Amino acid sequence: MTMTQETSTEEHSASAPERTGWPVYVVHGLAKELDEKRNIGERAALRHLGRTLNQPAFWNIVVRTLERAYDRKLCDDELERWGVILEGLAHLLPFHRKKSALGRALASADIHETRVLRLLRAEGESLRALVRPLAHQFSSKGQHVDWADVARLVLSDGHSSADGIRRQIARDFYYTQNRRGGGDATDTES
Repeated sequence: MTMTQETSTEEHSASAPERTGWPVYVVHGLAKELDEKRNIGERAALRHLGRTLNQPAFWNIVVRTLERAYDRKLCDDELERWGVILEGLAHLLPFHRKKSALGRALASADIHETRVLRLLRAEGESLRALVRPLAHQFSSKGQHVDWADVARLVLSDGHSSADGIRRQIARDFYYTQNRRGGGDATDTES
């Protein structure tokens, strides 16, 4: 084992999210790849990924794309974060759209303010538990969203960049609500 492979979990998970644009390109590339007809089976497998991460489709993406982007093996925490991101992306397709900011999408989909605040305040497992239902909600409403924003939110959780990412989502949400002339969004709490 090399010195870089012996790095602690904190150092592992801190490296990638700090590079602001990094997850964007990876998520956009994966969305394009998964949206192709030849990858329907891979996308279906990712929809049922769950916490065990036991789908070959997931491990193919880890080896083929993620570990190349990180330029090292991913630690367990990173694997769990990417599992949540990929499972949500698989549910969301074909509604992933570049530059459709998460905060704007939340407001446009009439996601209730309480639910948005819960998402923005959640950390760790609580945050990860909200990602899949969020993907379902966007998909069922036909709402386009840039899933890279969700990736940034999940990957930054617990790091110095998290607050800035959460503030930007909140800013976009309230800006869009106010531009639409609405106070509170009207979606149910479910």
